[in-house]
Amino acid sequence: MKRWWVLGCMILLGVTSNAQLDRWWTHYHYRGNPDLEQKSIWFEANADLSSNRISNTITGQIRSGGKISLAQTAYLSQRDPAGVTRLGGGVEGGMWYRSYGSSRLHWHVGAGMTDRLYGSMRTGLAQLVLTGNGVYEDQTLSLGPSWFRYLSAQYIGGGVDLETDGLILGVLGKVIKASRWHEVDIESGSFYTAPYGTSLEADLTGSQFYTSSDQSKLSAWYGTGGSLSFFMINRPAPGKMLVSAQVQDLGFIHFGGGKKQDVLVDTIFTGLDATTLLESGAQLNAQGLDSIEALLNLKSTATSRAVFYPGNLQLDMIKPLGEKFSLAFQVRQAFVAIPPKVRLGLRISAGEWLGLEPYFIAGGLSRIHTGFTASIHPGSRLQLMIAYGLIESQIAPNSSTTQTLNLRLNVLL
Repeated sequence: MKRWWVLGCMILLGVTSNAQLDRWWTHYHYRGNPDLEQKSIWFEANADLSSNRISNTITGQIRSGGKISLAQTAYLSQRDPAGVTRLGGGVEGGMWYRSYGSSRLHWHVGAGMTDRLYGSMRTGLAQLVLTGNGVYEDQTLSLGPSWFRYLSAQYIGGGVDLETDGLILGVLGKVIKASRWHEVDIESGSFYTAPYGTSLEADLTGSQFYTSSDQSKLSAWYGTGGSLSFFMINRPAPGKMLVSAQVQDLGFIHFGGGKKQDVLVDTIFTGLDATTLLESGAQLNAQGLDSIEALLNLKSTATSRAVFYPGNLQLDMIKPLGEKFSLAFQVRQAFVAIPPKVRLGLRISAGEWLGLEPYFIAGGLSRIHTGFTASIHPGSRLQLMIAYGLIESQIAPNSSTTQTLNLRLNVLL
C-alpha cells in the first residue's frame, strides 16, 4: 500500500532545535562569566534521532537499508497497539553574528538550515510497518490517529537586542525558504488478521499534503515563510542565578503549490483467485478503476496552504555552586503536540580551560536520555562545546531510543 511506503521512507530520513541565544547561558554555565561584552560569532551544528519506543538498533537497521530482525522487534508485540509511539530526527546548522559597541542596541545577522522529521503514531501502526501482520493473528492493530511532518528549509535572519543594567531583551526574525514539506495525517484506522490468515480487514481514513521533490534541496523553493523569536535574559552578579526565557520561531510557511491526497479504505480481503481477478478487469475498467490509487479511493488535488513553522518555548536557569560546579536546568515545550522536555546538567570545572558536564534529559520525543558535554575554552575569546549523546546507542542499542550530537563554537571578536 502506498501509505506504508510513504511512512517507511519518512522513517528512513530520521533535530532538536537550539536557540541562537543559548550563547549567554552556555557562556555562564561552562565558564562562570555572565557577560559577553564583545562582538561575537556563534556557530552550531546538531543531529539527533529520538523515540520513546523504537530502539536505536531498529532505527539503525532501517537507515542502513538492512533487513529488520524479528528478534530485535519482538518487544514491540508486547506493547499496547493503542498506545502512542513518537519519533523525530534530522540535522540542523546555523551561524549568527552579534555586534557590540557603545550603544545599548546590538544587531544580529545569521543564516542556517534545518532538515527534520517529527511525528506521533499509534503503536499498532509501528508494529504493522516494522514487523508485518503475521505475528498479530486474531488481533486488531490500531492505526490512528497518527501524524507525521517532514520539513527541509533554509533561512536568513536578523534582529536586535537591548541591553540594560539588569536585562537583555531581544527579537530575531527569519525569512524562510522551504525546499521540502510532507505531512501525513491518519485520522482513524485499524487492521485485523483472522486466524490462519483466512481474511484481512482494514479501514483507514486520512490525508497527506506534499511538495515536489524533483529539484535538489538547495535549489528548490516550494514555500516561503517567516518567523519571530523573542528572548529575555537577566544579567546576574557573579555567582547568582541566570534566567533566560525564549519564544523560538513563532511563524509559518506558505506553499503556493502542492499535492493533497485523501484516502478512504474499508475492505475485507478473503483471498483472491487469479482467474477471477483477471476476469474482473473489464468490469473494473468500465467503472474507471484502472489504477491502484482508484482501488484504494485515493483522490489527488493540487492545492496551496500555510503551515506553522516548528517552534517552541524555552526556559533556562543556571545556578553556580561555588567555583567548581554549576547546575543547568532547562524546560522546553514545542508548539506541536509533543510532551515537554526537561534537561538537567551539572558542570564540573576541570581547570581554567575545561568544563565537563554529565546531563540528563526526560520527555519530548524520547523517554530518558543521558549524555556528556565538554566545553573547551583556551583563552578569553574562544569556547568550543561538544555535547555527546551517543553513549547509550553504543553501549545498549537494543534498549536505548535516542542519539544526539551537538557542536557549538562561540568566538569573541
